[in-house]
Amino acid sequence: MRPGSTLNSRRASPRRLAAGAAAVAIALGGCDDARRSRVPAGNPTPRTHDERLATQRVKQFLSAMEQHDHARACSMMTPKLRRAITINLRMDSDTGTCHTRAADVYSPAKAPGNTDPRVVQLKILRDRATATVTATSNSALAAGPVESNIMLERRGEQWLIANF
Repeated sequence: MRPGSTLNSRRASPRRLAAGAAAVAIALGGCDDARRSRVPAGNPTPRTHDERLATQRVKQFLSAMEQHDHARACSMMTPKLRRAITINLRMDSDTGTCHTRAADVYSPAKAPGNTDPRVVQLKILRDRATATVTATSNSALAAGPVESNIMLERRGEQWLIANF
């Protein structure tokens, strides 16, 4: 965003984030139902090893975003998402990279980067997962709690944030 816009000029536009999330959602829609796992809404207690690892990764990511720990948040992302954040910063003529600005890329309408985030649901489909997260918005632009999805991809035994 450019200086003078309604959000902090160091924040990515919600429109760009929504477009990226839509692309990931479309890509996830094509997966088959093998190895499907789901932590029910309202009961985020993981039951399987993958659910525990994915939930733990989301919680670590949310913590890094809330604490504005750019390097830690960026280190939990897929290489593709890290590159996209850096490219978006350059396109907006902003300084820095994912490692120095990752926590600045948030929207008041999404849970990451806002206050008291928590995982309320997790769905795993093979090597991809979607975590539904709620938080209290830090912005006067959002009324009440916000809810959004965080997309993950499994790389070996590790889950990485693919989009948020």
